[in-house]
Amino acid sequence: MNISEMIERERAVGVAFGPAHRTYLMHKHGVPERVHRMLELGRKYPEIVASRQYYADMIAEPPLANLTALVATTIEALWPAATYTPIFAGDANKPGKVYRITAGGIWSTGASGTLIITPNVGTATGGATMGASPTETVPVSISNIPWYLEYTAVIRTVGTSGTIIGTGTFNSTGIAANTSPGAVMVTTFGGTSATIDTTAASGITIGKTLSVAGSVTPQYVVWQSLN
Repeated sequence: MNISEMIERERAVGVAFGPAHRTYLMHKHGVPERVHRMLELGRKYPEIVASRQYYADMIAEPPLANLTALVATTIEALWPAATYTPIFAGDANKPGKVYRITAGGIWSTGASGTLIITPNVGTATGGATMGASPTETVPVSISNIPWYLEYTAVIRTVGTSGTIIGTGTFNSTGIAANTSPGAVMVTTFGGTSATIDTTAASGITIGKTLSVAGSVTPQYVVWQSLN
């Protein structure tokens, strides 16, 4: 195995600046003197270690107006994943990649019914499921009540048969049957590992199944990479 192959092996397991890469730069002609100096100091004082520098980034622009109100009683994607929660081909290039969705909006219900939140891999609701929420009874006859959703997902392995897992919550309040005004509704979802091809374009779709006549209107979606 040559030095280039050793460096690629380090990168493949998530070590971006490993021993092989540092040794290569120490002996490579043309590397700036300040780089040599920092590498030499690192070798001389190995006990001094800086924190890993992670930088959160917005992957897609959020909508600037309310999205379409969703009124079906079958599963629907809360938003177009290809537009607002995409995972670009090659973006998840190492294990440990972390993505986060925060979203919010308003919803209304009629008679008693239930709600299920389902995350899945891909840009439509038919992708590999990542763990549907329990079937929750919804507040009755609420009108334009705010809701908030948060979901965090971690890439465990990469490649054509990579794996991803995550969990999240859907939160709201309202006047529900047999509860006091302002009762809190919280449901959790996720917890199931799914297969993802990190070499191809994909995304995270969050689906909602509201069994009762009503509407769910997403007002914003924030899609971030945390590292």
